[in-house]
Amino acid sequence: MNSLIAKNIAMYTIVEFAAKGFGFLVTIHLANTLTTRDFGVLGFAWGVYSCFVLIAQAGLQSVGEREVARGVIPIPQLSGTLFSLRTLFSVLSFLILTLFAISLEWGPDVRTILLLQGCSLLLVPFQVHYLLRGSGQVKPLVGGQICQSGCLCLVIWMVVDGPDDLVYVPLAFLLGTVSGIIPLLARYRKLGGSFLPHDFHTSSKALLGPALIVGASGLAVQIYYSLDAVMLAFLKGEEMTGIYTAAHKVMMVLLVVPGIILSSYFPFLARDRRSIAAYIETMVLVGIPFGCAGLLAAPWIIRFLYGARYAAATLPLQVLFLNVTVVFFAMAFANPVFASGDHRTYFRIVAWGACVNLILNFLLIPPFGLIGASAATLMAECVVVMVGKRMLDRMVRISVTGMVIIPLSSASIGLVLASLVFRVTGTSSPWPLLVFVLSYVLTVAMMKRMSVGSGEAGSPLAEGTISGMIHSRR
Repeated sequence: MNSLIAKNIAMYTIVEFAAKGFGFLVTIHLANTLTTRDFGVLGFAWGVYSCFVLIAQAGLQSVGEREVARGVIPIPQLSGTLFSLRTLFSVLSFLILTLFAISLEWGPDVRTILLLQGCSLLLVPFQVHYLLRGSGQVKPLVGGQICQSGCLCLVIWMVVDGPDDLVYVPLAFLLGTVSGIIPLLARYRKLGGSFLPHDFHTSSKALLGPALIVGASGLAVQIYYSLDAVMLAFLKGEEMTGIYTAAHKVMMVLLVVPGIILSSYFPFLARDRRSIAAYIETMVLVGIPFGCAGLLAAPWIIRFLYGARYAAATLPLQVLFLNVTVVFFAMAFANPVFASGDHRTYFRIVAWGACVNLILNFLLIPPFGLIGASAATLMAECVVVMVGKRMLDRMVRISVTGMVIIPLSSASIGLVLASLVFRVTGTSSPWPLLVFVLSYVLTVAMMKRMSVGSGEAGSPLAEGTISGMIHSRR
């Protein structure tokens, strides 16, 4: 299993970094080419679109991937039903977004950008990633993602040279999406994928109920990832939204890491509960240093990527770095619940975060602006961690205290050493971050070797043996 997980991590790393890496290069180019106000318009449009695309997907992507892996429903029947359902939801989502854009009383450029960005919703039914993921066909996903992200990056860099080219950005996203879909359709057909419904009534009844719950969960998650930028635009204007978007995009790139770990472990979480402890341990070990690293690196990152115009994004980015660490814990606790098939419980977990984020955005953004938006995101994610751990304990009981000791101690040591370097080099140097990362890796390796040498059982982070770690309550 370990070799398969390592292979999955390698493949998904390429997929995710092709997506987020190229996308982040686009973000940097746009932030430095456009005005902060125009960049804020894009941030607003991206935030709105990210919510509507989840309505278009309606959870059918995730449920489809799971059903392909299970192999209960024949592929032609499953894929044809999913294509039909996703087409219906995509058209519905596009119509609602169109009405929303028309109702806005802002300038025509905002409505135009939002409508053009919304056209990508109509391509959702043709995004057949679920069939390839569910059948273990990861390599074609790599090629498709490179085509999509590379095309987007190339078009943006060639066409967008200033504020007058703002309208070309959503068109480039549309073109990039098409270029990423085309290479996958041939493999989709080869695997038996269909665009025509087969026994639609029976299949849709089996798929739609779980999918809507999954879709509602995804929408709730997206609320506390995107609502802050949308509400900043309404409450504080597009320019402040542009500054916040610069920090928020850095956080979203970092969230590739827990996503890769989840994608690599997910098939085993669904089939083997003993892998849950290893998954949580990995998330804790990798996630803890991000918060400390952000405190050191945020000033340098903002200055290096965006320049002095975005200096106000430094403190929000530090808060969002802390949020990245909390996201690792939230995903560690909540996603095993989802993998078990208990979608209703998973929805309750993320719905708590969405509600808290919505309330805190209303309370904190008017008086505190950028800091209020980032703090609302952090506190909402903390609520998800608490609720997620409580719900996970109802399914399996895993001791987390031991898992935190080594990475937290290592991060503390690294932070002290990096702080000493920070006093010498100042905020404009990456050396404190490099010292922290090196110190953390070496200290973790040394402490783990010492714990193994002292005779502690397998996972030093568990309650005794692996079988003693997991106690099913069902």
